[in-house]
Amino acid sequence: MYQYHSRHLMKKIPLSTFILSGLCALNFSSSASAQPGSGIRIGEQTLLVPQLALSYNYNDNVAVRSRALSEGDVPLNAKQSDTYYSYNASLALTRMTDNRRLRLNGWYGQDAYQDYSDLDGDTYGVGGAFNWTRPGASTTVEVTGKYEHAVDRAGSDGLDLGTNPLLDVENISDRVERDMTRATVNINQDLMNRLGAAFIFSYYDTAYIEELYNDRTSYDYIVELNHQLSDKSKPYLRAGIGIDEDEGFEDDATKPFVLGGIRYTATEKLRFDLGAGYETYTRTPIGNEELEDSGVKYTLNANYKATAKSSIRVSGRNGYDSISNTSSSSRRENAVVLSYRHQTTRRFNQNLVLSWREDDYLSPIMVSGEEIDEVKETIRYQYKINYQTVRPWLSLFGNVSYEDGSSKIPNESYNETEVSLGAQLRY
Repeated sequence: MYQYHSRHLMKKIPLSTFILSGLCALNFSSSASAQPGSGIRIGEQTLLVPQLALSYNYNDNVAVRSRALSEGDVPLNAKQSDTYYSYNASLALTRMTDNRRLRLNGWYGQDAYQDYSDLDGDTYGVGGAFNWTRPGASTTVEVTGKYEHAVDRAGSDGLDLGTNPLLDVENISDRVERDMTRATVNINQDLMNRLGAAFIFSYYDTAYIEELYNDRTSYDYIVELNHQLSDKSKPYLRAGIGIDEDEGFEDDATKPFVLGGIRYTATEKLRFDLGAGYETYTRTPIGNEELEDSGVKYTLNANYKATAKSSIRVSGRNGYDSISNTSSSSRRENAVVLSYRHQTTRRFNQNLVLSWREDDYLSPIMVSGEEIDEVKETIRYQYKINYQTVRPWLSLFGNVSYEDGSSKIPNESYNETEVSLGAQLRY
C-alpha cells in the first residue's frame, strides 16, 4: 500500500520539481563562487536568492478544506484525515543603494494529497516593494504590490486598515479559491517643530474563481498628523475612509473613521502603539434601504523583548468588512494575536502563536428558510520550530497547529489539527 501511494504522489508532482531539486543539490554541492546559503551576488548592490521548500503534511479534517473547492466531488460531510506533500519554489531579488531599496520575488507551489486528490491545488504569484528615503530622512516613500493565486483563507487580510496586518489570524471555514491583487503606497513627511504627516493608500482586489458575484475591490485612504513629543512618545491623529465595491448582495459600502493614538517606548525592552477612535459603516444591500452601523475602533501593537533570546508581541484590532459566502453578509470583526519567539540556540528557534477572532454578522443569514444571527468565533494555536543545519544552504522546520471554529449555523462548527515537517534549500 505504501509503495502504491508513493507512486501515486510521484505522478502528481511535476517533473520540473525534481529537476529543480536536482539542480539545487548540484549547485549546493559544487564550489560555486556565490557561497551557497548566502545568495548569488550580482555586483555590490544586487542579491539573487533562489529557494525551494519541501514538506510532508498531515491534516485530520480535510473535510473543512473541501468546502472551498470550485470543482470536483461532493464535499465531505464527515471528519476525514489525509496526508499530502507540498513544495514551493521561489526566487527573490534585492537591490540596495544609499537611499533606495528594491525587492522583487516570485513563487510557484503545489499540494499533492494522498487520498483526496480533489484537494490538490497550486499557488503562484509575484510581488515587489520599493523604499526611498530623502537624504536627511525627512521624507520616506514605500510602494508595495502583490498578485497571488491560491486556495486560501478568505478574510485573512480583512483587518488591514493601515497598519501591519494580522497575518496569523485566518478562518479555515471561509477558504476559497481566488486571485488576489494588492498594492499600497505609504508616504511619511517631516514638517516642522517635530511635526510630521503621513499618507497611506491601499488597494485590494479579490476575484473568486467560482462565486463571481462575491468579487470585491476595496480602496483605503488614510491621512495622519503626528508630533514627536519626546524621545519616547509620539502621539498622532489619524482619519480615513474605506470604500468597498462589493459585487455580492451587500453592494457598495463606505467606512469613514477617526482615531487618536500614541507610539511609546516605555523602556529599551518595551514599546507599543495604541490607538482608539470611532468608525461608521454604511451599506445598501440589494433590494433594501441604506443601512448604517457604527462603533468604537481600536488598534494595538506591543513588543516586549524579555531577554536577549526571547520576545513577545501582542497585536489586535477591529473593524467592518464583508465576506464571501452565499449571502455576502457584512460583519464586524475583532481579532487579537499573541506571539512568542525564542532563539534557543544559534541554530534553533521556536515560535508560539495564539490567535482569537470573532466575526459578528450585521444581517441575519438565511439557512434552510431560517434566519440566523451569526457570530463566528475562531481560536488558533500554532507552534513552529526551525533548525539551521551546519550547511548554510539547508534548514529544517516543523509546524503543529490546532484551530477551533464555532458557528450558530448547523454543521459549520469544526476543529482541525495539522502537522508539517519539511526542509528549505537556499542558494
